[in-house]
Amino acid sequence: IPLIISFGLLDAINAPFFIMCTILLSPIISFGFPKLSSYLPESLDQWFQNTKKFVLLLWGIGVLISWFSLGSLSIFLMDFKYSNYSVLPDDSFIIKHSCLTAYTHGSILAEDPSLNVYDLSIVDLKKGDPYPPTAEIFKPFKLDAYGYPPPFLLFPKLLLLITKNYMSLRAMFSGISMLIAILTAYILAKTLGNNHEKRIFIFTPLLISSPAIAITLQVGNFHLTAISISLLVWAYLEKNKNAISGTLLSIVTLSKISPGILGIMLVFQKKYKAILSVIISTIIICGITYLVFGGKIWNDFIFYHIPQVQTGRALSFLAESEQNIEFNIAPFGIPFKLRALGILNIGWKEAKTASNIFSIFLLIITILAAFRKGSPRFRLTIWISILMFGSLKSPYAAAFVMLTVSFLFLILVCELKSVKSIVLYIIAFILFSFHFPISNPKIAIGVSLIRVSMLYIFLLWIIFRKEKPSGRGFSQGVG
Repeated sequence: IPLIISFGLLDAINAPFFIMCTILLSPIISFGFPKLSSYLPESLDQWFQNTKKFVLLLWGIGVLISWFSLGSLSIFLMDFKYSNYSVLPDDSFIIKHSCLTAYTHGSILAEDPSLNVYDLSIVDLKKGDPYPPTAEIFKPFKLDAYGYPPPFLLFPKLLLLITKNYMSLRAMFSGISMLIAILTAYILAKTLGNNHEKRIFIFTPLLISSPAIAITLQVGNFHLTAISISLLVWAYLEKNKNAISGTLLSIVTLSKISPGILGIMLVFQKKYKAILSVIISTIIICGITYLVFGGKIWNDFIFYHIPQVQTGRALSFLAESEQNIEFNIAPFGIPFKLRALGILNIGWKEAKTASNIFSIFLLIITILAAFRKGSPRFRLTIWISILMFGSLKSPYAAAFVMLTVSFLFLILVCELKSVKSIVLYIIAFILFSFHFPISNPKIAIGVSLIRVSMLYIFLLWIIFRKEKPSGRGFSQGVG
């Protein structure tokens, strides 16, 4: 796609036809170079011969749709003028929003000790305001505010060493995120093994094109990589590779904060070697950050940004529009939903109270979850659910946070054993994976409130349910 765009040929070539041609290259290469096929997992051997034709047909259609949606998205990632290939082509906010502007701009600002990376006034531009000199490369995207801890800036700084062309950075960031997600699915499959391994391989193409993941790739948010790394922590713990697990947990916590909740599970599960690795890695990473960016950025983060979050100054956008209120799935946003619906006249004070109550609730269920026993697959679903609850601790948990649930559904596919379970699975998948635009803002917020409530109940059920004994059932017929 970069090659086609660089020669100006995309306007002359029918894009859907072009995408289909690139998709068809995959089987052509596989048949033309049989050695490549030898690297495919052995668990998939004979799958085509042993699976019902109807199931194969549905799977094939699903995979083609997945590849086509990602192919379309990749065109927009490479060139902004092809906004009709956006995930939501009619949503101007999604088209112009790019979280990656915050990361990259933050890294640029951090190079100047006189500037505050967390100063909202730098990026809070009104219509018609000129971009600051440090942000010219981000046009025409809307500048996003940086709110992550200082160590995270090491990653965009590395990317900027490769290229300073923002469209290239955008495609590269999303490409790396996708590769890490696919690698994570592969490692989880190999860790679970047996029939679970086969099912995860089969359904991964559908996972990576779920709406939540597609939007995350388009806006360039780090959440997909954060969740992937958090799941790798679990996988390496299962293999008793404590040093790797601890290092990965340190990296993702210093980047995103919320995965740190998993550290509580490690404490109560007495994974002391992994905890020691977390501590050592944290000291090293913070030291590197200090050497690269200096000490001022830490001072700005602790004494400027955190108080701004606590007072609500950094979160004013939460209640600025009905769309922001609708999209926020965090407990912090529930009071604003209730106010928008005219149910209760509440706001910031109650939102902070809701957040504090949720913090206590999160701590309790995390401790209880740490003592849950069961098969690796069962414990992995609990791990993902706690990870999802941890993501909801943020005052603003946007729609892309739901991609954590996409990974949960990938693992739950291993539990399908009957027609009834498949029907319930499909209903839940549609409910939590798809966003259906509603023109009436109040109805949209009302639907969002119901959906959020059902999500919390669903996650609690995953954590505290009883594990059913594994059996052949329906699963062996399709898996």
